[in-house]
Amino acid sequence: MDNIHPLRCYAFIHRPLFMERLDDDTSESQANNALLHIVCALGAKFYALQNSGHAERGEYSNVLSAGTEWAKRAASLLFSNLDNVSVENLMTAILLHDHEIRVGKHASAFVLTGVCARLAHALRLNLEYSTDILEDESLNGPSIPSKESRRRVMWSCYVQDALTGSGTDQLTMFHEGDIKIQLPTHERNFLFQVPCVTELLQPGQFLKFLPLDTIPPRPVENMGLLAFYIRLIRIRKRVLRYVKRLDAAEEPWFPTSEFTAIDVSLRDWSLSLPASLQLNRTAFYLRKESLQLGALILLQCTYHWTICDLYRISTPQLYRLQIRWQYPREFQDHLQTTMFQRAQDCASILRDALNHGTKILADTWLPSVAFDSNRVMLHYVTRILGLQTEQGKAVLKEIMPHVNSNLDCLEAMQSITSMAGPFYQAARKMLIESDLGSLSFSRHIVPDQVDDDSDSASKSSREGSSNHNTFDTVLQPTSIFRLARGTGAETATGALRNETLGPPRSSASAATSQQASDLHVQRQNQQPNSRTIGQTQNEPMEGLEVLHAAATVASTNTSTDDLQPFFTSWFDTGTWHDAETARATYDQSAYGLPPWMTGLEVTDGSNNVAGGAEGMTTENFTTDQTRSSEQWRFSTDFLSTNL
Repeated sequence: MDNIHPLRCYAFIHRPLFMERLDDDTSESQANNALLHIVCALGAKFYALQNSGHAERGEYSNVLSAGTEWAKRAASLLFSNLDNVSVENLMTAILLHDHEIRVGKHASAFVLTGVCARLAHALRLNLEYSTDILEDESLNGPSIPSKESRRRVMWSCYVQDALTGSGTDQLTMFHEGDIKIQLPTHERNFLFQVPCVTELLQPGQFLKFLPLDTIPPRPVENMGLLAFYIRLIRIRKRVLRYVKRLDAAEEPWFPTSEFTAIDVSLRDWSLSLPASLQLNRTAFYLRKESLQLGALILLQCTYHWTICDLYRISTPQLYRLQIRWQYPREFQDHLQTTMFQRAQDCASILRDALNHGTKILADTWLPSVAFDSNRVMLHYVTRILGLQTEQGKAVLKEIMPHVNSNLDCLEAMQSITSMAGPFYQAARKMLIESDLGSLSFSRHIVPDQVDDDSDSASKSSREGSSNHNTFDTVLQPTSIFRLARGTGAETATGALRNETLGPPRSSASAATSQQASDLHVQRQNQQPNSRTIGQTQNEPMEGLEVLHAAATVASTNTSTDDLQPFFTSWFDTGTWHDAETARATYDQSAYGLPPWMTGLEVTDGSNNVAGGAEGMTTENFTTDQTRSSEQWRFSTDFLSTNL
C-alpha cells in the first residue's frame, strides 16, 4: 500500500481502519474480500521488485506477473457481485484498473473505467453525502473518515476519466459542473479523522450550503498534494481538449485566446503551490520519509509535461497537427524553447527519482513522460537547431546525459509497468534513426539488438496518415482507448515508432534490425509467463468473462418486474440533476434511501449485501430517511466493515 496509495488519487483507503478490519475478519471473509485481493496483487509486484532479484537480472516479466492470481480473484469477486453497489467495490474497480494497465491489459482497463463511472453515479459520490460536513454521522450514516474516503474515491474516478478521455468529449463521463464536493484534505487530517473545510475544484469557492462561520480563514492549509494534483488534472484536461480543436481556436498569441487563458491557469497553479510541494533536495527527503515522494514526482512531471502538451502547437511536424495560422517568429521560438526546457526538467526529475529507487517511478504514466522527453529534446536539436550548426552540436552534448538518464528510467520501469518496454525499445530506435546512436555513448544503444518492424509499414503509416478526426487520429498513440483496440504488441510499438524523428533507414539496416527482432521474439517465447501489451489482447480477460457470464444468467433469470424498483424508485425521481447532496437525490417519501446510500450496509453470513438483486423491493426500505439504529443492529461503519 505504501507504493500505490500515494499515487494519483489512490489514497482513498483509511489504512488504520483497513488494517483493523483485517485483524478482526475471519479467514472466510478475507477469502471473499475483493479489495484485499487487489491490494495484495499490487503489493506483490513491489515485494517481488525489492526481494526477488528478478529486476537486477532483467527478468522484468517475472516481477509484473507477481500477484496476478490475486488480481484474477479480485476481478472474479467484483464482477460476480456487481449488484453490490458499494464504495468498496468501486475502490476495487479503481485499483484493478491500475493493475490492468500495469500488466498491459488495456482493453480490460478501458472497460473498467465505465464500471467505475457507473458505480460512482449510483453512489452519487459527486455530491456531499449531507450538509453536515463537520459532523460524525456514524449512527445513521458515514463517519468522518468515510465521508473523506467517499470524496477521494470520487476524485479518483474524475482523474481516471480525465486521463482516459484524453480531452475527447465522447470518451468523457464526468464533467466538472456536476461534481459538487470539496477537494480532499491533507493526509494528516484523513489519518487522524479530523473533519475540515476545503475549497472546491475552482479556487476560492466553497460548498454553497456551508455557514460562513465554518469557512476557515486559510482553507488552503487544509489541502494537501492530492488537492493540487486534482486541480492540475483539470487544467491538463483543458489542454488536451484544446489541442484537439485547433481548427476552431483563436490565434494563440492573442491575449483573448483560449491558449492564453490556459497558460495563465498553469502559471497561477504553480504560484499557488505551498512551499511543501515545491521540488528541491529537502522536499525529496521529506516526501520520501512520508512515503509521498512518488506522488510529488508525479505532480511535478504532470505540471511540466502539461506545459509541453500545450506548447506542442509550436511543433506541428512532431505531433502531426493541422495548423491553419502562420506564427510570429518570436512567439513560436518562445514556445519551442520553453517546451525544450520543460522536457529537460522532466528528465532531471526522473533521474533524481531513480536515484531513490525504481518504486518511486511507480505511476504507469511516467514511461510516457520519459519517452516524450527524449522525443522533444532530440526533435529540438535535430530539426529546429540542426546538427550542422554549432549551436546544435553544443546543445546535443548538453542533452545527451538527459537522454541516457531517460533510457535508464525506462529500462528500470519495465519491471513495474508493461508499457515501459515498448517505450524503451522505441527510444533506443529513435536515437539510431536520428543517426545519434554513435554519439550518445549509451550502454543502451547496440544497433544490432534494436527491435524493429518493417520499414515499409513505417513508411506507409507516415504517408497514409489521415486528417480525418477519428479517435485514432485525435488521441495519443498510447492512450488507453487506442491501445485497447490493438491486436498485437506491434500496435503499441508501431504507434510509438511512427511518432519518432528520423526517416526510414536503408534496407540493409532494416534487415539487420529484423534479425534482431526475430531474436527478440525467440527470447520472448522462452518466457511463457511474460505478459506483454499485445499478448493480452488475444487472450481471454478473466474479469470480463465473469461479467459476461453474470449478464447471461441475469438475462435468463430476471424478469422485468424484478428490475422495476431499481429503475423507477431510486433513479427516476426528478431530482437527479438538481440536488445539492446525495441524500436529497432520491424521493425518500416513497422508498427511503437505497441500501448503498446510507453509509451502512447489512451483510448476511455469506458476506453479501442485503437488499441486492434478490431482495430489491419496496418492502426492504422504510419511509424514513434512514433506518433506525435498532434496524441496523448488524451494521457497523463503512470503513471498519467494508474495506
